[in-house]
This record gives sequence, structure tokens and C-alpha cells, in this order.
Amino acid sequence: MERRAAGEVEIASVDLRYERCRVRDVRAERELLAEISMRGIERPLSGVESGARWILIDGFKRFRCARSLGMGSVPCASLGADEAAGIIEVLKGPGWKPLGLLEEARFLKELNSVHGMSLGEMAAALGRSKSWASMRLAALADMSEAVRDRIFRGSFPARAWMYVVRPFTRVNAISMASTDAFVKATSGRGYSVREIERLARAYFCGSADTRREIESGHAAMALGGMACPAGGMSGRERACLQDLERLARAMETLALLPADPKLGSPAFRAQAHMLLAAILARAGGFVAAMRRFHDRCGAA
Repeated sequence: MERRAAGEVEIASVDLRYERCRVRDVRAERELLAEISMRGIERPLSGVESGARWILIDGFKRFRCARSLGMGSVPCASLGADEAAGIIEVLKGPGWKPLGLLEEARFLKELNSVHGMSLGEMAAALGRSKSWASMRLAALADMSEAVRDRIFRGSFPARAWMYVVRPFTRVNAISMASTDAFVKATSGRGYSVREIERLARAYFCGSADTRREIESGHAAMALGGMACPAGGMSGRERACLQDLERLARAMETLALLPADPKLGSPAFRAQAHMLLAAILARAGGFVAAMRRFHDRCGAA
């Protein structure tokens, strides 16, 4: 990939229009944040210059980490002044981490719809076949905007979509509305690709009750671990009580941490700051939900 040093670029002048083309990985970003907090940004970000703006094409995790750490500027390498040519360079392969198939598809869509490149022009510029480009565009077209958003935000595994949900739903002629409901129900829960495969079969081939369980966030029965006894509490109820006990213990422990002098390294503070921001953003809704749950249980 041809890159020219461009030096430091101010954070405020960076244009993130292509951020939507890259899939987020929260865990990898936390690890990178700790690394940058200790050593700084060792590999420049890449993009193209456009007037007073710097249009970023590669390096979005590094950029977000720099912004979280309060950096005023980031090191950048130029791919030239042409956005389309810059995207082509990134699609050819940066040499350290190849793009995922859906990321390639999103960039191809930009080249086609925004920069007016035909299928043949894109394939020729990349040294690929038309079928290579066409297959990626088709994969993107098969998903709704809601599914696309969850995948690229990192809340639903791209591999699970490509190798489990998409082929399964295509073969079985399942509607996009049902697919959207399944992805929404299983997003952001940390399921593995194998678990999503089991849930997909339970959701699309099982009973209406099973679908309702999964849509309500109660997937354990579909995953095979929660038999319901004839009397007493169900498996889901026991699991709920265990979760509440763990939460109560965690709250007691975490409440003591702000005064702990041992929690002060730059790497720790950077990662904790990111996690706490996510927790605080959800705190209001979580407390309101727990109050409703408390009132409901008290009225029983």
C-alpha cells in the first residue's frame, strides 16, 4: 500500500464518514486502548486530505482510543487526495490485518453508490473478478439496515451472520422480519457463533413458545440447560436468582473501588473510564427496570 507521511493531524479535523464501513470489536479496542495509553500510537492512521479536513479510511480504533485518552492529534499517513483511490488501497490489503468480508462489501458499496464506480471498474482496480465483488455486494443487500447496524456496531458477530443466519434463512425462505427479530433478540449478549447456531435452529424451527423465550432474552432453555420441574421454581427462575445474588455481591465490592489507591495505572484508568461510561449510560434504564421488577415481586 502506498503511503506518504503526513505527520500529526488534529483530532478535530478528522472526518469519520467511513467509520460505518468497519466492524467494531469492543474487546480488541479495550486492549488497544491500554497499549496506546502506555506506548502511544505506533502505527499511523491512513486517509486522504480534502481541503482542511482529513478523511480517515483506516485506523478508526486507534482514533477512538486517542480521543478517549484526550489526545489532541494523531499520526497519519496519506493515501493521496482521492477518496476512491484511498479506499482501493485499503481494500487491496494493508498488510497487517485484512478486512472482513462485510467490511469489504461496505467499502465496495461506497465505491459504487458514492463514487460511481461500476462492478467491472472495481474488480479491475482490485485485480479481482466481478463475481468476487458481486458476491460481497449481495451479502450486504441480504441484510436489513437494522441488522447491518448491529453487526457493524459489534453487538452481533459478523461470522454468525455470514456462516449461520444468512445461509440458514436463505435455504429455509425465512422472512427478513423474522431474521431481524432474531438478530435483535440475540445481539449484545456475548453468545458464541456455535450458541447462535443452536439458537437459530431453535428460533426458526421450534415452537412459538421457544421464539417468545428467545425474544424475551431467556435463551437458556433453547441452549439446552434449563429443564423446568413439575413443581417449585423453573430453571429460569433459579438462574434469575443466581444472577441477582451475583449482582448484589458485585455492587458491594464495586462500591469500594473508587477509594482504592491501587487502581491508578494509566492503562487501568483508560479502560475503566470506557467501561464506566457504558455502565453509566445504561444505569438509569437498569435501575428503573429493577424497580419495576421489585414492585412486581412484592405484589405477588
